[in-house]
Amino acid sequence: MKKGDGGVNPPPAADAWKEGGKYARNQVVSYQGRQYRCLQPHTAWAGAGWTPSTQPTLWQAI
Repeated sequence: MKKGDGGVNPPPAADAWKEGGKYARNQVVSYQGRQYRCLQPHTAWAGAGWTPSTQPTLWQAI
């Protein structure tokens, strides 16, 4: 715990998810107001529909 933070640590800042992005395992992104952690490395190919909210094998909501 950091001194002076009252024991509350905000989640890390996340870049917005985007089609065509390359994602590494444990990378955190934001999508539609939520944050997701990448479960396995991949490229979100344009038009594939691999959004964090629809791909539980690729993303975990946090």
